[in-house]
Amino acid sequence: MKIRRVLAIIMTLALAASLIAACGQGDAQDSSKGNGNGTSSVGSSEDSGSKNGAGGGSAGGSNDSDSGSVDSGPPDNSDLLDPDKGPDLGIGPIGHDLDELVRRMGPEYVSSLKIGVSLASMSNDWFISYANEMKHFGELYGFEVKVLSAENDPVRQSNDLKSFQSQQMDGIVAHVATVDAVGTTITELHDAGIPIVNTVLIPDYIRIAAHLNSSEWGKGAALADMLAKDAEDLGRDAYILMLGYSVEMPLLQSREDGFMARCEEFSNVHVVDLRRSNSMDGLLNVALETMTVNEHINTVFAPFMSGMVTGVTASDQLGRNARIYGVDADEANLRLLGEGKIHGILVNWAKVNASLALFTLLRCLNGEEVDREIWEPDNYVMGIATAENYEIFIRNLYPDS
Repeated sequence: MKIRRVLAIIMTLALAASLIAACGQGDAQDSSKGNGNGTSSVGSSEDSGSKNGAGGGSAGGSNDSDSGSVDSGPPDNSDLLDPDKGPDLGIGPIGHDLDELVRRMGPEYVSSLKIGVSLASMSNDWFISYANEMKHFGELYGFEVKVLSAENDPVRQSNDLKSFQSQQMDGIVAHVATVDAVGTTITELHDAGIPIVNTVLIPDYIRIAAHLNSSEWGKGAALADMLAKDAEDLGRDAYILMLGYSVEMPLLQSREDGFMARCEEFSNVHVVDLRRSNSMDGLLNVALETMTVNEHINTVFAPFMSGMVTGVTASDQLGRNARIYGVDADEANLRLLGEGKIHGILVNWAKVNASLALFTLLRCLNGEEVDREIWEPDNYVMGIATAENYEIFIRNLYPDS
């Protein structure tokens, strides 16, 4: 009997121990489901499309991880901003991968956005191309785009930006030329939580999410290098008329400064005069006047596209056959380049700038920490179009022509 009682006690104790162990495992499994060790997300799945960037932002690269771990920090897609990333438009990759960013953020989230585009003007092909590119991205990714042109009126542009706030736009891409006049509005909207990305440099005293930048000084210097080499190859000195814009614009001034500073380094390059006007007719008049008085002028440099066309017209009217160089190009300038009427253009690609601005704005809306200054890829801002390669530019910039 005693042996049976002992065995019964042992069996009872063993059964109790197994029950206790089973309960312990169950508690451990339940606690692991909610302790953040790999399956919990910063926001619920219902928040993944929210416009504060917390949900769509959680896709910032972490959704591709095989480890299952979740980074509690802000999303980061900076790996998509790289010289080797993005499509090649003929002169190398554009330096960022917009398609992949949209995929990571979630196409449904991106398609729910409302983006405002504020342009200083629509007075030339570059701005028209820029507006068309932004509309194209809206159609491609499904988000709403509204484009407004200020027609070179800073008060109007300030009002345009404020109207985007009242229309509850999620973010803004802007090309602001007269930054001093519009800067207060940009700061106000930034402080109100609306991210703005400007397509060109913005002074430090203006608060803004980000701005694109490229070396405008370097553009002028690069063209001075080119025309000095051409003059050497032709066996003659270059006597230059610079045709500038009378409205003060920092980026144009930088191009002029870079050009003149580099010209001083060459003994065969001489800047004869700098003339300005704020209209095509006015610019043509001062060009004809200056070239008539200075018959030795054989070269024209223009820091913007209208000056190149003016230089060609003045040269033709005077039978001068001057060599023309400049920055920026619409289709007409590129056609003149192909005909040998213009000899070198440093082209700013509206398509690449628009893509990079949108890429940067989406990262801001995604809740990412983005550098204030985003540099455009050198191959698309420092590449010079010539008669030999202009078809690459025509084909990519004006595919419907």
